[in-house]
Amino acid sequence: MQGTQPGSRYATLDGLRGAAALLVVFVHFPMLCHVRAIEHGYLAVDLFFIMSGFVIGSAYDCKLASGALSCRQYTQLRLVRLYPLYCAGLVLGLVAMGLRLPVSDWSEIASALPASVLMLPSHVAMPTFYPWPTVWNFIYPL
Repeated sequence: MQGTQPGSRYATLDGLRGAAALLVVFVHFPMLCHVRAIEHGYLAVDLFFIMSGFVIGSAYDCKLASGALSCRQYTQLRLVRLYPLYCAGLVLGLVAMGLRLPVSDWSEIASALPASVLMLPSHVAMPTFYPWPTVWNFIYPL
């Protein structure tokens, strides 16, 4: 079976994951991509996570089952791979919110930052789409 050998890849799944990721971008930013709203486009997130789980499972399952890779080592590998990109996105979110919100709301950004650095949901509700007056209670506002 393809994918069970070390170094093998699932090229078709990589392509489908890329297409699902692009669809997620289109769903989140239809006005930037000049596409109409995609009905049920949110299901692309589910598709992406299902395929990613399969790929990650096939990559690490044998190593975890045989004891060649401990749970701690697996967690460290995943953090080293994901955390730098997460931090880059967090910095971009901070800059975007800092530029968008008035200085009087920067304390809300500062109070959301500790949870965001730890990849935890934030308790802070902020006017994400300023200057519209609506305050959105996103669990990850930054």
